[in-house]
Amino acid sequence: MSKIFLLEGEVKLSREDRIRMLRNFNKLRQTIQTIEECQDLWLSDIANLQKLHCDMHQLLEFSSDDGEYWKDWILSENKPKEDKTDGKT
Repeated sequence: MSKIFLLEGEVKLSREDRIRMLRNFNKLRQTIQTIEECQDLWLSDIANLQKLHCDMHQLLEFSSDDGEYWKDWILSENKPKEDKTDGKT
Protein backbone atom coordinates (compact mmCIF):
# COMPACT_ATOMS: atom_id res chain seq x y z
CA MET A 1 0.00 0.00 0.00
CA SER A 2 1.46 3.33 -1.05
CA LYS A 3 1.06 6.40 1.10
CA ILE A 4 0.69 10.01 0.10
CA PHE A 5 1.70 12.21 3.01
CA LEU A 6 -0.16 15.45 3.51
CA LEU A 7 0.36 18.20 6.05
CA GLU A 8 -2.20 16.82 8.48
CA GLY A 9 -2.26 13.12 7.67
CA GLU A 10 -1.86 10.56 4.96
CA VAL A 11 -3.87 8.95 2.18
CA LYS A 12 -3.28 5.28 1.50
CA LEU A 13 -3.69 4.05 -2.07
CA SER A 14 -3.49 0.47 -3.23
CA ARG A 15 -1.38 -0.42 -6.25
CA GLU A 16 -4.60 -0.83 -8.25
CA ASP A 17 -5.72 2.68 -7.23
CA ARG A 18 -2.33 4.11 -8.19
CA ILE A 19 -2.54 2.40 -11.60
CA ARG A 20 -6.06 3.81 -12.02
CA MET A 21 -4.77 7.31 -11.23
CA LEU A 22 -1.78 6.81 -13.55
CA ARG A 23 -4.10 5.94 -16.44
CA ASN A 24 -6.14 9.05 -15.75
CA PHE A 25 -3.00 11.15 -15.36
CA ASN A 26 -1.84 10.05 -18.80
CA LYS A 27 -5.27 10.82 -20.29
CA LEU A 28 -5.08 14.26 -18.69
CA ARG A 29 -1.61 14.77 -20.17
CA GLN A 30 -2.89 13.74 -23.62
CA THR A 31 -5.87 16.08 -23.31
CA ILE A 32 -3.66 19.01 -22.34
CA GLN A 33 -1.30 18.19 -25.19
CA THR A 34 -4.19 18.13 -27.70
CA ILE A 35 -5.49 21.46 -26.44
CA GLU A 36 -2.03 23.03 -26.63
CA GLU A 37 -1.16 21.69 -30.08
CA CYS A 38 -4.52 21.91 -31.82
CA GLN A 39 -6.24 24.58 -29.77
CA ASP A 40 -9.21 22.26 -29.88
CA LEU A 41 -10.99 19.88 -27.54
CA TRP A 42 -12.46 16.51 -28.51
CA LEU A 43 -15.60 15.13 -26.85
CA SER A 44 -13.54 12.16 -25.68
CA ASP A 45 -11.22 14.64 -23.92
CA ILE A 46 -14.18 15.98 -21.97
CA ALA A 47 -15.14 12.42 -20.99
CA ASN A 48 -11.56 11.81 -19.82
CA LEU A 49 -11.64 14.96 -17.68
CA GLN A 50 -14.95 13.89 -16.13
CA LYS A 51 -13.52 10.43 -15.37
CA LEU A 52 -10.45 11.97 -13.74
CA HIS A 53 -12.69 14.23 -11.64
CA CYS A 54 -14.78 11.26 -10.51
CA ASP A 55 -11.77 9.09 -9.69
CA MET A 56 -10.08 11.85 -7.72
CA HIS A 57 -13.31 12.40 -5.79
CA GLN A 58 -13.53 8.70 -4.88
CA LEU A 59 -9.88 7.82 -4.30
CA LEU A 60 -8.86 10.97 -2.47
CA GLU A 61 -12.14 11.29 -0.57
CA PHE A 62 -13.18 14.75 -1.71
CA SER A 63 -16.71 15.91 -0.94
CA SER A 64 -19.07 18.79 -1.50
CA ASP A 65 -19.82 20.33 1.88
CA ASP A 66 -23.53 20.81 1.15
CA GLY A 67 -24.23 18.69 -1.94
CA GLU A 68 -23.70 21.55 -4.40
CA TYR A 69 -21.42 20.28 -7.17
CA TRP A 70 -20.46 23.71 -8.49
CA LYS A 71 -18.76 24.90 -5.28
CA ASP A 72 -15.18 24.13 -4.31
CA TRP A 73 -15.00 20.69 -2.74
CA ILE A 74 -13.39 19.88 0.58
CA LEU A 75 -11.81 16.87 2.26
CA SER A 76 -14.55 14.46 3.35
CA GLU A 77 -13.34 14.52 6.94
CA ASN A 78 -13.90 18.30 7.03
CA LYS A 79 -17.53 18.01 5.95
CA PRO A 80 -19.83 19.58 8.57
CA LYS A 81 -21.80 17.06 10.61
CA GLU A 82 -25.57 17.23 10.22
CA ASP A 83 -27.72 17.80 13.26
CA LYS A 84 -30.04 14.78 13.38
CA THR A 85 -32.78 16.76 15.17
CA ASP A 86 -33.53 19.43 12.59
CA GLY A 87 -31.42 18.48 9.53
CA LYS A 88 -29.22 21.55 9.89
CA THR A 89 -25.48 21.77 10.53
